Amino acid sequence: MSALQQCYVIKDAPGKGMGMFATRDIKRGECILSEKPLVFASRNLIKTQRAIDAMTELDKKAFFALHNVHSDVPTAIGIVRTNALPLGADAVDCAVYKVMSRVNHTCAPNVHHTWNPKTKKEYLHAIEDIATGSEILTSYLEPFLVREDRMKFLRKNFKFECRCSLCAAPSPEYDSTVNRIKIYSDLIMTCASTNPKKSIQFVREVLVLLDKIGGEGKTPFYYDGYQISAMYGDYTLAQEWANLLLESYIMDEGEEGEKYERYLKYSKNPRSHERAGCAPRQILS
Repeated sequence: MSALQQCYVIKDAPGKGMGMFATRDIKRGECILSEKPLVFASRNLIKTQRAIDAMTELDKKAFFALHNVHSDVPTAIGIVRTNALPLGADAVDCAVYKVMSRVNHTCAPNVHHTWNPKTKKEYLHAIEDIATGSEILTSYLEPFLVREDRMKFLRKNFKFECRCSLCAAPSPEYDSTVNRIKIYSDLIMTCASTNPKKSIQFVREVLVLLDKIGGEGKTPFYYDGYQISAMYGDYTLAQEWANLLLESYIMDEGEEGEKYERYLKYSKNPRSHERAGCAPRQILS
């Protein structure tokens, strides 16, 4: 567990069980916590159960103190399903934590959690300023889901009705914006090989739309802008995107993030991308 624990406390969160709360003002981009797992888990239930059985008594005590909403399966497996975080965005395997697993959900989070396979730790970074006394909240969801899909996923997997600011009442405008983001996201790389200027336009459109729904989630789109610009040899534009990419990534995941060194390299030398110059040169700006 990180030495930065003085910025939060784990205490009762009315209607939610336990939760994490800020004990001082926390700045955007600040690392709130880095933590090694209590136990790793996978879809192989026998392997997972063996990993739980092998924990120390102290770790077992912390593990079995976590909430369990899945009463239809063995207690240990229910705790895993309730509290585990994936080991990366598309990972099948996951892990359970003594502290990190106490962070509650909202569809409008003020923190971002990421797994770093090099350090084998989960990191929690503030993605906005958090005032003293505020609850520190993450999202259990993949990005860009409309309200109906968010609520359906949370009911099925976590057995609760989300009452956050985005779910308390229907928001057709928010859902429409999310759907447009998904459409443009698909078009960015689809158009990259035939109409890179249009791809860059779609990137810019997505960034404008993201600002309408809170402004988070820009890092992968800065990467798209950088990669396309570098591919077509527009290194002036690639430099602009690379600088934005690095700045955004540091705010999301910090300098301890898995991709920090790679994005720093791009910022120092926009020609360093492995696909730089692979397409006929075009000025895309």
